[in-house]
Amino acid sequence: MNSDNEASITLGTPGCATRFRTMLYLACKNGGTDADSCLTNTWASFSGPANVCAWDDTAKSYSRALHYYQDHHALYNTTAAQLLHDADGQCLCWAELFKECLLVNNVANLKKTKVEPYDYYIAFGVKNIAFDDENPTYPESDPWFYAFNDLDMSATGIAGQNMATPNEKVFGVHWIVRRTDGSTYYDPSYGTTNTGAANFTANAVAAWEALVTGAAHWRKVTSSPSVDVTFTDYDW
Repeated sequence: MNSDNEASITLGTPGCATRFRTMLYLACKNGGTDADSCLTNTWASFSGPANVCAWDDTAKSYSRALHYYQDHHALYNTTAAQLLHDADGQCLCWAELFKECLLVNNVANLKKTKVEPYDYYIAFGVKNIAFDDENPTYPESDPWFYAFNDLDMSATGIAGQNMATPNEKVFGVHWIVRRTDGSTYYDPSYGTTNTGAANFTANAVAAWEALVTGAAHWRKVTSSPSVDVTFTDYDW
């Protein structure tokens, strides 16, 4: 009778809160000899997006797809444990999953970065969003041409983990990960990196939302004035 036992070789005792099998796999499958190479190689498990998969106990393989907003109820999953259990989650649980994978190899100096719309805007729309109404009538002045009903969110957008187009495109807050001794911001939900707020805006944002006379209205990100999202770092 033969038996196999999976083993993970880490840089010392793992610092993650719980040693979930999938976390150990994602952190170790590409190897690494120090914190820098472990960061790079762990990110390779998310980058692309890589369409991250968790352990499937029935199939006995890492083949259970983890999704970024497969369903709108993903909004309520905010931890890595919930993501691993339900196979669907919002940005905060994806950020935590990546952070916990890094802690498997004790990669230090990690922050969660809160991405928010600039100033008085209440939300931003992630690419791609189209506008149904070619000649909107309210309000009359640029740039607030578009009401919420003018948005067409069925357009193919930026791919998320195991989702060609995630089922949420409008956010008041988005969470990503930063290592404070580096200049790269990691967005595991989409498998992308950015160098700062302006870079994130150029790569990901399609439109801004604001309240105009009590109603939600939108303007394209390419209209004037030109603004960017804001980044704020927080401890975990």
